[in-house]
Amino acid sequence: MLSYLGIDTNKDFYVNGMKYSTNSKGYFESEAAAEAQEAYERQKAANRTYEFADEKTRKQIAYMSDYYLSTAPADVKSVFVEQEKEFYRALKEKLELLS
Repeated sequence: MLSYLGIDTNKDFYVNGMKYSTNSKGYFESEAAAEAQEAYERQKAANRTYEFADEKTRKQIAYMSDYYLSTAPADVKSVFVEQEKEFYRALKEKLELLS
């Protein structure tokens, strides 16, 4: 069918600017579909429904926390530190369960 249209299917070909090639099963697949499938497989392999914050976000949170803690009373600071420790302990347990 594609040879009738003048498309050589023995190698990669383009239709309306989209690159097509044969996949491992021998079917024609667009480059975008292959990339989307790879991304899906990576996410599935990671088996996570969340992502960790990037470095910029962590720095912003640390800056805001430091600012508010510098103006807070000592008892508020101690409660904050305890809650932070509890959060990281719980996060560590969940990460250990995932691995």
